[in-house]
Amino acid sequence: MEFNHSFWDTMAERYPHYDDPAMQKDVQRVLAWAKSQGLDFSDRSLLDIGCGTGTVSIPLALEKARVTAIDLSRGMLDALKSDAEALKLRDYLTSYQSDWESFPLTQTFDIVLASMTPAISQEIHIDKMLSATHAMGLYVGWGRYKTNAFLEALMQAHDAPEKMSGGCIKVADFMHYLDTKELAYSYEFFTTAWEETYTYDEAKTYAAEQLARKNLSPDERKVDAIIRDFMHDGTVKIETQAEKGMVLFSKYPSTCPKHT
Repeated sequence: MEFNHSFWDTMAERYPHYDDPAMQKDVQRVLAWAKSQGLDFSDRSLLDIGCGTGTVSIPLALEKARVTAIDLSRGMLDALKSDAEALKLRDYLTSYQSDWESFPLTQTFDIVLASMTPAISQEIHIDKMLSATHAMGLYVGWGRYKTNAFLEALMQAHDAPEKMSGGCIKVADFMHYLDTKELAYSYEFFTTAWEETYTYDEAKTYAAEQLARKNLSPDERKVDAIIRDFMHDGTVKIETQAEKGMVLFSKYPSTCPKHT
């Protein structure tokens, strides 16, 4: 499932942009790997599903891909358009406000992309993603783990369900679905980590946003106690460690031999 646009509009106020160092590192790793598999982005039509602030769309437009970027959040798209205009990318990037289920596919693209987006959370979303390209697709999602001590303490204190609602399909499940469609693909996993620094009030907002993803309301007393446990010298530092995976699939069976 995708959350409503107001949820993501709030998230957009603090969401990383294309030039955020930690985000940039992961995106460049994904694009470099895709190129090593023979994927050429230059002058290719590309659909970016759940583009967010343009963390992948903008780097691809800089490589002269002809990007159509869609997202349900006006706030996310406003951030994307502001950066795109500053970089003079008007000729290479077009954006639309829409959720993935409602987006009208009036054409197929050379490449379809979905990176770390809850827009791809069910098999019907994968089916539509497959139908959006006549050639190739690139999917980036979570691997086997994602750890964040702050979030773990927060969720445990609020008796949150173990499975997060609204997340993107894990890479292993995405590949399994491609197997059922007998589509060729290549893949690779990599580890990543990032640290976020917040004031007390920003950490409260972050906690409320994360609880909202599980349809939970914050217990102010519990949130305060957790924030103070993670506060040092007046700031709250929250570290995440995770495994991500990349899948490049093809409509042509011989194009992407499977390998690790």
